[in-house]
Amino acid sequence: MTQCVTGAIKQKVDSAVRQEFKEHVVPLVTSRLKPLEGQIRHEMSARIGDVEAAVKESITKTVGVKAVSEAVAHALTQSLQQAMVARYREVFSGTALPAFERSTRELLHQINNTFSAGTKEYLQQMESQGERLRRQREPLLQHLQTTVEAVRLSVDHVGNTVKEHHQRQEKSKQDETAFLAQVRDEIRRSVAACLEEHSARVATPVTSAGAAVSGQPLPQQIVQLMTFKQYNAAFQLALSASDLELVMMTCELVEPQQLFAESPPCPLTQPVLLALVQQLSADLGKKTDLKCRYLEEAVMQIESNHPSTREHLRPVLTALQTQLQAFIGQSGAPPQLVRSMRMLLMAVRSLAG
Repeated sequence: MTQCVTGAIKQKVDSAVRQEFKEHVVPLVTSRLKPLEGQIRHEMSARIGDVEAAVKESITKTVGVKAVSEAVAHALTQSLQQAMVARYREVFSGTALPAFERSTRELLHQINNTFSAGTKEYLQQMESQGERLRRQREPLLQHLQTTVEAVRLSVDHVGNTVKEHHQRQEKSKQDETAFLAQVRDEIRRSVAACLEEHSARVATPVTSAGAAVSGQPLPQQIVQLMTFKQYNAAFQLALSASDLELVMMTCELVEPQQLFAESPPCPLTQPVLLALVQQLSADLGKKTDLKCRYLEEAVMQIESNHPSTREHLRPVLTALQTQLQAFIGQSGAPPQLVRSMRMLLMAVRSLAG
């Protein structure tokens, strides 16, 4: 009973206290705290404003320092750069690259289809054109084959005819060579007989000419010998002096064609011919035309198997070849003279071989 009364009283008292606290205490405390709240708010606002101004001033001063601004800029750059690179990579790998791959794949697929279709169409056109050309050219090819066969037969016939003609020419040439050899031998025998017949009559004038030229200067002796047509003695006298100017003077007294056409055999002996070739080839730079004409005639008269000149023939011809090649290799020489030198070089090589 006591507990029930105590519980009821406690409950009533608690309700009454709460009601009283709510109705009288709370409004009283609120009314008392309102002025204090306004004052606290005012002071807090003033202090926050002071702190904000101080912070702004401090930030402004800090940013105004060059080292700090550079450090801040560098830090921002580094952070932004890393973020931008990461973002760029993310966007490129996630968006741009797949889109580019899809576009490229589609483009290549379209190009492949277009190229394949064009190639097939081109091949079809080429095949049809080739077939048409083949049909058009088939009669021409048959005619051409027939013509080629006819030409081949004609060429074979002409070849056989030329071969037979060549064989006949070779046989005729051999007969002609044998005939010319016989004629040469006959002429030599006739000339030898004539020389023996007139030897007595020629001996006296020659002796008189030799007596007339002896005791005179060499040029005058040579001129008188040439006047008496004693060519071999005149050239031998000039060559024995080892004077090229004297040799050239002797050459100028008679044209080479006139000298070597006097009479067979050659009016100059083989030793004189070889000595003349040797001295004329020593210097081809002066009076080249006259030397060339004399060398052409003299080389044609040299006998490679003659016992008196066989031993010294090859060195003289070798030196002549060297001089001719050097002259041909020079620039500025007259073309006609160069051609003559080339022909002379070929003759010398043939004689030396």
